[in-house]
Amino acid sequence: MKKIAAPSLVLRIEQEKPGLVLFKSDTCHLCIALDPLIREVANKNKHRLDFYFIDTNEDTNSDIFDEYIDGTPSILMFEAGSF
Repeated sequence: MKKIAAPSLVLRIEQEKPGLVLFKSDTCHLCIALDPLIREVANKNKHRLDFYFIDTNEDTNSDIFDEYIDGTPSILMFEAGSF
């Protein structure tokens, strides 16, 4: 699973290969508990999906947060330009 910044994610969504992005925070207990499970899924499915995460504590200035997520943890899947 690769860390990605919100502006880079917008560019990545336009590509053909589907992907999943986890919005998480290091201070969120649910995020910490979910992280190993998502990493396991990513390892088993890396040939089918690209896996990314955004640390919402570091990357706070994004319209993606306001438009698509209500809090952390949040998971979005995307393919060919749309969620």
